[in-house]
Amino acid sequence: MAPVMPPEWAPHERTLMAWPTRRELWGAQLAAVKAQYTGVANAVAAFEPVTMVVATAEDAAAARRTLTEAVDVVELAIDDSWMRDSGPIFTLDDATGAGRYEFDHRKIERELLSQRVELIAA
Repeated sequence: MAPVMPPEWAPHERTLMAWPTRRELWGAQLAAVKAQYTGVANAVAAFEPVTMVVATAEDAAAARRTLTEAVDVVELAIDDSWMRDSGPIFTLDDATGAGRYEFDHRKIERELLSQRVELIAA
């Protein structure tokens, strides 16, 4: 049987978020965006565990200053704050209900490298 991705409203253990880190994406709005992410994470953490992934030790320190103690901060090499597109995908076995996650960092790295090579060659 094929794995099934549960809907967003299905019961889950925690919410995963990624701290905004790309100044070239957010520009002058980066501080405001971080404040918005802080608000969302803190609101969600009032009801369920939240993990905020940050790119650097500096980001971790900044996040810890604004997030409540209910939000776990984890430092990992990320370059995107949209966890839906850059984080793990959790699925359930439709026969047994057993959970698992699917994520291949190497595949994404190869795809990004391929895209960069194509852009340079163009």
